[in-house]
Parts: sequence; C-alpha cells; structure tokens
Amino acid sequence: MILPTIILTSGLALAQASDKTERQPETPRVSWSVLPAPTETDFPETLQSLGLTGKAVVICVADAEGRARECVVKARPAGLGLEQHAVEVVKRGRIKANWPGDTPENLSFSVRLPFGSDMIPLLQPADSWTGPTPTPEQVELATRTSDEISAMRKEEPSDDLIPPALEAALATEVEPEKAAFIRRLYQEHGISTRQARALNIRMMARMIALTETSRPLEFALYFDEPEIQELMRDAEAGEGVLASAWRIQADYCARFDCGADYPEEPDTPEHWRLRDDEPFPTRQPAD
Repeated sequence: MILPTIILTSGLALAQASDKTERQPETPRVSWSVLPAPTETDFPETLQSLGLTGKAVVICVADAEGRARECVVKARPAGLGLEQHAVEVVKRGRIKANWPGDTPENLSFSVRLPFGSDMIPLLQPADSWTGPTPTPEQVELATRTSDEISAMRKEEPSDDLIPPALEAALATEVEPEKAAFIRRLYQEHGISTRQARALNIRMMARMIALTETSRPLEFALYFDEPEIQELMRDAEAGEGVLASAWRIQADYCARFDCGADYPEEPDTPEHWRLRDDEPFPTRQPAD
C-alpha cells in the first residue's frame, strides 16, 4: 500500500490576538524560515490502519531562533497518535519575524495540518460474486501474481490478526480505551497475512476471469484507481482485506468520533508568558 502524504498548509497564522496586525495588514508578523519537512512515518500507524484522514491544529511558542520550544495541539480524530505526530512535524520548522525590529522569541503561532488527504476511501463490501467462475489456468496465474506481489512487498506469512506496527502504535500512541476497542475489532474482523494470501488469490482469479487480462500485475500497480477499487471490492464478495478494513473502520466510527473537520484551537498554557510588546517606535506627529 502506498502511504498517504501529509500536506502542510501554507503560511502561519498568529495564535495571539493583537491589534498589531491591523497596522501591518499586508505583512504577517511571522512566516517560515525553514519549512517543516513531513515524511511517510509522520502519518500515524493507527490512522492509516483504520483508513481515516485527520486534521490537527498546533499552537507553539517560539524561542529566539524561531524554533518551537513548546506546543499544544488538538486533533480529529483524537487519541489515535495524530497529536504527537503533528507536533513532531511542526518542531522541524523554524519561524522568522517579518516586522522591523521584531524577533520571534516568545511569539506564538498556529499551524493547521491535514493528514491523509490522498487516502483512498474504503468501499462497503459486496454481498456476493456474480461474475464468471475462474478456470484452473486463471487461478494459477493469480497465484503466481500474488506470490510476485508478496515478494515485492517483502511480506512474510503470519497468523497475527494485528500487524506488529499497529500493535506497537496501540501500546505507545493511542488512548487506552480506544486501543482496547481497536484490538477487539481486529479480533472480530481482522485477517492475518496467511489468511489474506488465499483470499487475495481468489479475488485476483475472479478479476482475471472477468476482465480476461493476461497482465493481472497491473491490478496491483493501479490499485488506487476507482475502477480497480470497485473491481476488487466486487471480487472479494465480502471476504477479504478490503472488507475487513471497512468493517473495522465502520465499527470504530460508530463508537468514536471520526470527523475530519479541523478541531478548535487548543488553549495556550498560562505559564507561556507570551510577549505583548510593541516592536515599532511610536510614530510622532509632524510639527
């Protein structure tokens, strides 16, 4: 699976209200001097496993060099590790003060971060397969193709219903109540990599039979195309990796908030002691 990317919204917004912005309407008080550089590992494992997108609002106070010395954050969905990852992204950047005579020290700034904007939506499972029955030759081709895909992805067969990377995230990043519930969902709906192999072969054989293709590897290369997603959903017929993921996501979102709107900005701690000085000399009227 191709990991979703994280998109950093352009520019910074001042977190502290001030009439100073009215004096400089065209020049923001702060901007990036070093733009944060998100990586694939910044997308929370739990969010990815549940097939969810997310948004975070991070407010930080800067030191004299423009680095975030402390941050507070709110995220949706909450409690799945998005908060920690969002702060880590912002702390890689540096801000600069744009107004004459100003410095970034003890200035607060806010950043909005959308996660998983290219996430492929999960489709509700199909009830049954209504296409043609694969021939033995088509099943053999599907088996060879499945083995080739597994080799490319370096997948090892396992009987674990919860992938090790997800279990590590549940133990370290996720709120205990939500982690326990996700573990129960995987015990109920999860599929091990060993089980998935047999189901994927059956799914691919059906797709080969329906499309009469001789190049089924293209199904994996272009899996994110809507028509391929729909074909995979239909060929699984309610039994497979996609159907498992949909049921886990649906049950989780029936209990916990999965909204993808931005949360409200978090409150800033009282101990921050934010600056409220005037960086400009008072303009004297002409004689």
